[in-house]
Amino acid sequence: MKKDPYFDRFQQLCIGILAQSDNCMESQQQFKAARSVPELVTAWQRFWAGVLHEVPEQVIKAFADLYPVYREDIIRAGVYYNEAPPVGIYPTDPIVPVSPTEKATVPSASPLGPTTNAMILIGDAHATVPDGSPSGETASPSGLVIRGRHRVYVLGDLPVTVTDNSSVHINSARANVTVTGSARANIEQGTLIARDRAVVNGKGDITCYDSTTIYVAGGVLHDKGHLDIIAYNDAVINSFTSRRIKLNDQARLVIE
Repeated sequence: MKKDPYFDRFQQLCIGILAQSDNCMESQQQFKAARSVPELVTAWQRFWAGVLHEVPEQVIKAFADLYPVYREDIIRAGVYYNEAPPVGIYPTDPIVPVSPTEKATVPSASPLGPTTNAMILIGDAHATVPDGSPSGETASPSGLVIRGRHRVYVLGDLPVTVTDNSSVHINSARANVTVTGSARANIEQGTLIARDRAVVNGKGDITCYDSTTIYVAGGVLHDKGHLDIIAYNDAVINSFTSRRIKLNDQARLVIE
């Protein structure tokens, strides 16, 4: 079979990063069975939960380095890096996952990936995509706004606002995230501002406003307004009121 340097480079990168994680033999087989870059990216999504916690820095570095080169193929698989999909445009022939036991899928002819329920990776502010993105709103050093219904993973310091019905997972001490509308956030570390009717679960440096619902499991919560706050573990709540704040375990309320 004729070698394709463009594809081989991405495939070897995927296999190399995966080897640093605890993912199973099935994931290795999926990467080896893939026949296009979109299929490799689709395999990433299937095993993303493990990769997210085991090799996040390696993944973000890889996307920062290679996204400008492989961007169109990555987008066709429904993944965006430091940019948001357009709203209201849908692909007619999306990529479907490839299995080691199935014939490889023929890539879509459309350059657009899914524009709803897409996977958006957020890295560092200095690694933004080129100007004139064909896929939607691009990031600037001042941040990125993500609208619609998507899965967002923040692993870097690019400021991002997530709104509408998207969900965001935050796992970087340098993260700077705002959730608004009906967005949902799961935070392991980082800085988060919650507004409107957003729902937050986790711990970090969190500030809430308006009618937000916060399940805080540690860290510090700065309460400027809320619908409900439920605190666990050793969380500290700095608030102006004790109304609709439930403390569990060793959680503490500090009235300011």
